[in-house]
Amino acid sequence: MAEILSLSPTTVSLHLKQLKEGGFVTTQKVRKYVYYQLRKDKFYGIEQRLLRYLNY
Repeated sequence: MAEILSLSPTTVSLHLKQLKEGGFVTTQKVRKYVYYQLRKDKFYGIEQRLLRYLNY
């Protein structure tokens, strides 16, 4: 992911940690790897609030 985004692994890790703390992703640890999954319900909720705000 870091390579695709042209960011350092540390930067990506810190952002993923913030997303997890905010409840936007869930994690599953498998051996030495951590898999992140987007919580679409959280993002859709924010999207709806932003659209209401922008249309206000």
